[in-house]
Amino acid sequence: MFIPLRSVIGGTLRWKSRGWFRSVHELFAGTEVVARLTPLGGFTAAVAGETADDRWSLAPVGFWRSRIVVRHGDSESEDAALTPRFFGGGSVQLRDGRAFDWRSEDFWGKHWAMRDAAGAPIYRLKCAFLSLNGQAEVTIDPGGEREPALAILLLLGWYTALGQRRRSHAAG
Repeated sequence: MFIPLRSVIGGTLRWKSRGWFRSVHELFAGTEVVARLTPLGGFTAAVAGETADDRWSLAPVGFWRSRIVVRHGDSESEDAALTPRFFGGGSVQLRDGRAFDWRSEDFWGKHWAMRDAAGAPIYRLKCAFLSLNGQAEVTIDPGGEREPALAILLLLGWYTALGQRRRSHAAG
């Protein structure tokens, strides 16, 4: 069903939407699926994130100071959390204490990057939003090739980019 993420490092990856209301998002390497974000149903913004190696849930928690939390399988413990910034992007904290920065690389929010605490890029995302859903090209940087949490960071970045795009469409 999925091919391992590590087997496609160095190639071009692309997020694409499909399914009912284009709500399922898959990360492709050519024609092979590497990862998937699937809504968990109901009136929730929670999704399941899947790769060949694992499965997580991603969901916003909190009201005034909302965060996006990543949990492994059915666990209640947090593997990662993204705390959004007011004008987009946010800081990511992994369970092991490592920190990452998710930020827009341009004014329009078309180019995004996940960076480690030293500022080195893990991966870059170039969005091509034609509607509320869209596509994005993913380039994994050399620092990302060695990152054990790469799958979580890829799922979290795309989930966040989709949410920010939906909010900007709703406001506009």
